[in-house]
Amino acid sequence: MAAVVIGHLPLGIVGLIFAGLPKFDSLIFLILSVTFHFFYQFFLLNSYRYGELTFVYPIARGLSPLLLTIYSVFFFSEKLSEKEVIGVVIVSFSIMIIGIVNIVKYKVDLKTLLFAIITGFFISLYSMADGMGARINEDAISYYSAMTIANGIVFAIFIKIFHPLKFKNVFFEGRNVFIIGGSASYIAYLIVVWACISTPIAIVSSLRECSVIFALILGIFFLKEKFTLVKLIMTIGIFFGIVLMKIN
Repeated sequence: MAAVVIGHLPLGIVGLIFAGLPKFDSLIFLILSVTFHFFYQFFLLNSYRYGELTFVYPIARGLSPLLLTIYSVFFFSEKLSEKEVIGVVIVSFSIMIIGIVNIVKYKVDLKTLLFAIITGFFISLYSMADGMGARINEDAISYYSAMTIANGIVFAIFIKIFHPLKFKNVFFEGRNVFIIGGSASYIAYLIVVWACISTPIAIVSSLRECSVIFALILGIFFLKEKFTLVKLIMTIGIFFGIVLMKIN
């Protein structure tokens, strides 16, 4: 986590040089996003102390688009059709199904579920803040570059104070993650922020979370993981939700 977050800084600096500083009007959303990103990172890391990846991450990631739909419609007056709302709901529950099944199957304690829900809550908050901030700024590169630089600095200070050995390892043992992971993460989320300028944020979030399908495919072909009935249901549900969102 430290290597990826701090690894955003090189491309963030390049982006800021290329696109310039964001507009002052977007500053409030930028500050909110930095705050929400930090708490997301903090709670995600602590979630893994109590539960495994397949318990925590699907719940957190699946919950986010549902919350974003509520924020978008009731607080930011975004127009979503009934089919789009139903599509978001189907995609979200399809993603969460693996986490729910694993939590029930392995009788995971409520603390794991609580941390996963809190993590999903902060994902939805920073997604909303970034989408609105980029729209006001009218440029994704300058907005996101400034935000991710600030987030990287805040997280670096946190790691330096509370986990000094981890901070040092970022530039040695974590060098490849810093360079490759940080750069890939920067580019991926920059595309998400850019998409939010012209597309409803809840829709972008739902499509973003479909990355679990690619992870599933990679797991099957490269890690030799089993393609279970639950994974099949999840995949069909996600594809059906995407199709429903795009039907006029």
